[in-house]
Amino acid sequence: MITPFKFENILSDEIAKNLVDLSTLPQVDVRMLMEIQKRNFEAFTEAGKTILDGLQIAAQRQSEFLSQVMVESSALIKDISADGLPQEKIAHQTALTKKCYEQSVTNWRELSEIVNKSGKQAANIIQNRVASSMAEYRGAMNKNDASSCSAESGKKAA
Repeated sequence: MITPFKFENILSDEIAKNLVDLSTLPQVDVRMLMEIQKRNFEAFTEAGKTILDGLQIAAQRQSEFLSQVMVESSALIKDISADGLPQEKIAHQTALTKKCYEQSVTNWRELSEIVNKSGKQAANIIQNRVASSMAEYRGAMNKNDASSCSAESGKKAA
């Protein structure tokens, strides 16, 4: 015959005395905490969308830059194969190469600014949400402290 397990046997009188009265623990408004977490999730979603939008813009600009390089390269090839003195060709090629290099540096700066801007915007979204979230948590805890204080005073009055 199996004897039923009795939880009372686990707790000695000494341990039972040291257990905290659960009524003294702060009451947590679960619905409020879920709303705070929902807003946190929405902020992270918005930040992710901001980064994705920035990367899409950067990819589009990079594609445009590549098309521009292809056009300039074909023009350079035509210039190389054109008739003329070698010194003139070298001078012209040098000027075109310098122009292409400068344009390339400008393009890369633009791309890095696009990505950097979207990253900063996303970081600001998250930073603002963290600050708001902390204030909301503090407000929720203060509200719980006030309600538990009024509950305790009600117990004392009774």
